[in-house]
Amino acid sequence: MWIEELDNGRFKFVERYDDYLTGKQKKVSVTLDKNTAATRKFAQAELLKKIGAKQQSVYHDQDITLKDLFDRYCKYQSSEVKQSTARRNSISNGMMLKYLGPDILVNNLTALYVNDCFAKYSVGKQKTVEYVKRFKSMLRWGYNNDLHTNYAIITKLSANNEISAHQKVKDKYLEPEELSELLECLKSTPNYYYLTYFLSLTGLRIGEALALNISDVGPEYIKVNKTYNCNFKSIGTPKTIESNREVYIQPELKELITRIKIYEREMRMEKNIKSLLFFCNKDGHALHYDAYRHYLAKAAEKINLQKKITPHIFRHTHASILAAQSVSIDAISRRLGHSGSKVTKEIYLHITNQLKANDEAQLNNVKFL
Repeated sequence: MWIEELDNGRFKFVERYDDYLTGKQKKVSVTLDKNTAATRKFAQAELLKKIGAKQQSVYHDQDITLKDLFDRYCKYQSSEVKQSTARRNSISNGMMLKYLGPDILVNNLTALYVNDCFAKYSVGKQKTVEYVKRFKSMLRWGYNNDLHTNYAIITKLSANNEISAHQKVKDKYLEPEELSELLECLKSTPNYYYLTYFLSLTGLRIGEALALNISDVGPEYIKVNKTYNCNFKSIGTPKTIESNREVYIQPELKELITRIKIYEREMRMEKNIKSLLFFCNKDGHALHYDAYRHYLAKAAEKINLQKKITPHIFRHTHASILAAQSVSIDAISRRLGHSGSKVTKEIYLHITNQLKANDEAQLNNVKFL
């Protein structure tokens, strides 16, 4: 896209595209009053809509390749979703493109071919789940936009066939004893120890925690109204509207916050750090996400914890502990900051069913007469 300033002070945003019927380049444009980041984003979206309208029903279904679909999907996402989301999806689908081949025709793609490619490249189960999930979203978008007709591949692809529903949910959170053991292992590194403990007691996303200022943590509530983008090292808006919330500080969390403030105050005085962040590293900046994630993985390996430990697992752990204490799913969802979460519901049902089974087992041993 390029921008032309007009004599009347307005701005024309222009984009070229290849006409699929003629093979020739054509142009579309939209004229706006200002040239700002917001208007450029709006103009790009409008130009894509215009191009899409002109190309509608022109693309031959049998001709589109994975590379063509990938490029169009990335271009669409660049204007429709958050930058971090678009980057994550681009990386996952880029790996699928590498495994499957860019010239594969989407309409000829089969589940058997995809599974054979995963076997060939020995992709781990966790990565397979992630790649297939993002890949199916791209395929679904292509199908909904008339770019291919291979609906069968969307319905057949699944990365979870070999994982039981019970194990799939169990792997998403830590049991209280597992969390205690991990925290004990982290005590030698106070900044990571306190962050992990804090995530477990609040249910905050890692980006929400790293974006907190000291002033956001009050005597009764934590104000969550921003998130830290670990990829671009910038603070932006929360993930969803529901993410803007106040998280109640329960007694256990209040005690932890007091300990964190003492540690942070001493560390900042020693290093002469002037930072508004609630959590910061020794140069006053936000803690490094990748370093934290790698440290967690090493700690889990050290105590032989057979689960993939990422910062997000503490959010699910928080939900599981609340569910085990009979907190309603609506209350859990409000605290976590979302209107509905499939994972939260799965964990909630799993925990409540587990509690029900325990109750029934106890009743089996009761004799009334």
